[in-house]
Amino acid sequence: MVRIIQQFYKRNWQDFKRLVVQHNIGTIYHFTDRANLDSIKKYGFLYSWDYCKRNNIDIPKPGGSLTSWQLDERKGLQNYVRLSFIKDHPMMYVAMRDGRISNPIILEIDQKVIYFNNTKFTSQNAARNGVSADNTFEKFNEIKFNILRSRYFDLSDEDKHNYQAEVLFLEKVPIRFIRNL
Repeated sequence: MVRIIQQFYKRNWQDFKRLVVQHNIGTIYHFTDRANLDSIKKYGFLYSWDYCKRNNIDIPKPGGSLTSWQLDERKGLQNYVRLSFIKDHPMMYVAMRDGRISNPIILEIDQKVIYFNNTKFTSQNAARNGVSADNTFEKFNEIKFNILRSRYFDLSDEDKHNYQAEVLFLEKVPIRFIRNL
């Protein structure tokens, strides 16, 4: 375990862990359509949409839109899997409303992915103008963890943006970190 930590975890991963424990973050989440589960199981990873595109892996029901993919590319985030601190992500409902997904499932991801070297964070939706992603503890500490236990519709407009803080995992999340597959 020590070798894994030294090889893959951030040098200061214990600082991240302190905040994770303090805010009782046991799980992070990713929404997708059930139609995508067979592919995730077949390949053994939850891949970024860009990785799938470059490697001819079909995503039966992609949750992202062409616009969100263009915004990802503009920010250099196309090869990151989007993860959230909340189960009821507003973008899941947008994807359902737009017909991109019809039978959603919320994947439960082990919070340990936060500690990995190449994991980045945003304090709001990464696609939003003016929002930047970084892998530092300072960026992680900008997240307003206190609002993540609230209901979305009970929040102020500014906090609704903060409710969409993200964990961006580089390229592929191994299924061993997905608890409910």
